[in-house]
Amino acid sequence: MKQKILKYLTPILIALLVLIIGIFLIANFATLGNLATIGNLLTFNRPIGTTLTTITEDTLVSDLGTILPVNFNALNAGKIEVSSSSVASITTLSNLVTVGTLTSGALGSGFTIIGVAQGGTGSSTLSVNQILLGNSASGVKVVAGYGTTGQLLTSNGAGNAPYWASPSVDVSVDYRWTGDHIFTASSTFYEMSFTNSGLATTTITKTEIDKLVGGATTDAASIHYHASDCIGGFGYMLENTVAAQVISHGLGVAPTLIEMTAITGGGAETMSQSFGIATSTSANNCTYYAHGNADANSVVAQSTSTIITLTNTSNTVSAAASISAISATTFTLNWTTNGTTGGNRFYTYRVCK
Repeated sequence: MKQKILKYLTPILIALLVLIIGIFLIANFATLGNLATIGNLLTFNRPIGTTLTTITEDTLVSDLGTILPVNFNALNAGKIEVSSSSVASITTLSNLVTVGTLTSGALGSGFTIIGVAQGGTGSSTLSVNQILLGNSASGVKVVAGYGTTGQLLTSNGAGNAPYWASPSVDVSVDYRWTGDHIFTASSTFYEMSFTNSGLATTTITKTEIDKLVGGATTDAASIHYHASDCIGGFGYMLENTVAAQVISHGLGVAPTLIEMTAITGGGAETMSQSFGIATSTSANNCTYYAHGNADANSVVAQSTSTIITLTNTSNTVSAAASISAISATTFTLNWTTNGTTGGNRFYTYRVCK
């Protein structure tokens, strides 16, 4: 029986002896680094809000009895209380009443005016519908007043605030007008000069301008015409036809000058030609001639009432016409005389602005 007890007791005693020796060796000679293989249990080098004694892999297990109580006391003293509304232990930290609130990412109550240096305007209110102006380090200012309808914001020079003013034209600047402009205040025009205009005259005086704006059509005769301001065409009238012939010219404006050349022949008139102009319905003039079989039968004469006159060698009028109406699209050639001799009356015309 005694042998059986010794048989089981001996291994137990040996195991206890090994355990005691192991504990002694670990407590006196082992470091935390030696214990890292058991899961790296200790790593206390993270800052958590208070000062602690650092425990490293070289720290002896026998020293933990001194280090750990000190660290636990420091953690307890430096703990942060948690609350949904207030933390009673905070006595010096600024609270929401003094620093203001943020509401959904925007400034809420409690904030004062944000100055220019901090990216603000330095003002709590801004004038309605007025233009803001920079003001160095001070709060923004505005352009004085609102101006009136048609006024423009005008520079007042470097360093000065702009102001509202009515627009004006700098008379010293050369302007190039590309559109159609209608000037109604003719009394303000005293002279107009043209450069490379193709006009026979380079200056139009106030007197001539007044004629163009308010005078009769004949007054415009003193203004010379540019070639591109004229349009030409041709036509004819049957003999023995007394009628008003409406001719479309396509000039776009009522012409102030109409030129016509007419010719007829055959019968008693070997040949008859007419060269005429009209500057209005009341100003028709022409020079005409008829040429017979011999020079002695020729007739040359003038008319101050028609733009076309055709005669025979006896100076008997066989056809005559005058301008009776003028518009921006047509003019009317009124044939008052048109006999049965000489054949059809052929003509060319040229109308000018």
